[in-house]
Amino acid sequence: MLSCTLRRLDDLQDHLEPLRGADSALLRSNDFDTRLDELDAIRTDLARLPGVGHELARVSGALELLLGLLLVADTHKPDCANLHCLLSLLARGLTQAEETLEQVI
Repeated sequence: MLSCTLRRLDDLQDHLEPLRGADSALLRSNDFDTRLDELDAIRTDLARLPGVGHELARVSGALELLLGLLLVADTHKPDCANLHCLLSLLARGLTQAEETLEQVI
């Protein structure tokens, strides 16, 4: 869905870009070039979101694995240091995804 939206924004920018710097009083009075720059900045921000999705999918998969490990913990005691290490990595991934979302949104 997002890739479709990004593609539409790319197409829109590509369509409007030839008008940049056009000798038109109407375009200049409406700060058209500035608006194109803003459109490009929005596209750049939105292009970061697929990375957030990948990070969240990675964390989700790791949490499923962790839950599976905890299910068998009755017969095999998990090493707390290893669990702490895994959870630290997951927490860092979630924090990075959250920070990126905050920057974009």
